[in-house]
Formats: sequence, structure tokens, C-alpha cells
Amino acid sequence: MCYNTKIYKEQGGDVLHIGGKVVIDAGADISALAEALSKVGIAKVVDSNKQCYGTNVSDLVGEDIRILHGGVVEGTLKYVKDYSKAFGKAEQSGYFFPFTLSDEYKDKEITCKRTSGKPSKEKKANDLEWVLRLTDGADTVYEFSAEDKPIITLTFKNVIFETPAEE
Repeated sequence: MCYNTKIYKEQGGDVLHIGGKVVIDAGADISALAEALSKVGIAKVVDSNKQCYGTNVSDLVGEDIRILHGGVVEGTLKYVKDYSKAFGKAEQSGYFFPFTLSDEYKDKEITCKRTSGKPSKEKKANDLEWVLRLTDGADTVYEFSAEDKPIITLTFKNVIFETPAEE
């Protein structure tokens, strides 16, 4: 049998290939697609050759780290000891995630709220670059907004937490 298909899935259905022309009929609900396209490029992992608070990003995360659609973070986070004096003593060790928001949020007050764990924690700043400490491991959730409009919610259920090196 010979197939000449222009639409097919691969990688367990995670990748859809569409060949030819896409026709969207009147009345079709493409709101999820429109929302997904509007969020492309909103946030990205800080470049691995940069530093955050005096530490190389490559010492914080693996090369496989990335932000997927919907704010799902996947890849490897490395355990860090004595990260930065910019944080309180109790917050200098753990897992940290460095990322940056797109330039469209430059000069806007950004609200970062950790909604996981008790108590939740909120910070406001005009920064595009952020380093998040994952206080609740894979259950950590951070919500970002600007001018009371949601930007992105970051979740970490797909992250691999590297085991701390023994001393």
C-alpha cells in the first residue's frame, strides 16, 4: 500500500506536520491557537553564557532547559550551594531558574507571585531578567503579570532536579 499524506504526527503525537494549504472554515474556534501565537517569545531562558548575580547560567541549569507553550518548564536544574549574597542566607542554596521576559514589558512594573507553598510570596519590579528559587520543587508555580494583565505562569512539573553533589 502507498500513502501520500500531507498531515501526519510523529514523536508520540507531540509534532504535527501539515503539508499544503491550511483552510480555516468560518465559525471555527481558533482562540487557543491565537493565544498560543500571542505568547510566543514572551519568556525565554537566560543565555547559558551569561551570568546572573555573579554565577554562570550554565552552573544553574542544564543545556536542555526550555520554556514550552503555556509556561511549562522542562529540562535540568542543577543544585546550587551558596548562590548569591543578594539573597538571604536561607535562600542561597537550592534550585534556581533564570529567565527573561520580552522587551514588550520594558519599563513596566512586573508582578511576580509564587502561588505554590505557604505563604505565597509576591515581588514587584521593573526587571525583565528574573531568577526564581524553586522552594516547592516540581510543585513550584510562579505567575507573572504587568499592569494587572497576566503575562505567563511558569510550572516545573517537567523539570529534572539534579541530585546535589556530595561533599
